[in-house]
Amino acid sequence: MKVFFCYIFLLIFTQAISQTSLIQQLVDQKLTVTLSEQIIEDPLSKKIIEGGEKNLFQLANLFSNNTETTIFSKCHNRKITIGEVAIVLADKIERIPYFLVFRIQNCTMSSCDNNPNFVEYYFSSRLRTLQAKERYINWLLFDKSRWKDKKGKERKQSKEFVKQWRKELNNSHS
Repeated sequence: MKVFFCYIFLLIFTQAISQTSLIQQLVDQKLTVTLSEQIIEDPLSKKIIEGGEKNLFQLANLFSNNTETTIFSKCHNRKITIGEVAIVLADKIERIPYFLVFRIQNCTMSSCDNNPNFVEYYFSSRLRTLQAKERYINWLLFDKSRWKDKKGKERKQSKEFVKQWRKELNNSHS
């Protein structure tokens, strides 16, 4: 029985390490795309998105990373930051409540025509990104409305992630 539990622990641990290294590759700018509209088509991005909800907290911690990438946004006519790439990926994993997090709502999305990254419209000042990071993490950790559409195993797993994230947050402030 101990061998079984050790095996399960090892499996979970290696999965966590694998996801962490994917996020590190994002920080190291290993994406191969040049335009922001292509972010979700990148192989690394696809792996991060496939990792699902367990990657959201790590992505959220990157939101305020202002390191410029080589990825160009036609929508904003500039290169975007690692934090903005993380926001796009987080939005693809679980839709960000734009008004709650960014404090603005665009119903027409007309400023970023033909862009599959709806959240890109909300990129603006660095200060707003830092504030958005704080509001997003609060939403991830404390807003129970996130679970209203989740049932059974998915809901239980989501609550486990939140418990783990809260623990990590408490440890980082200790």
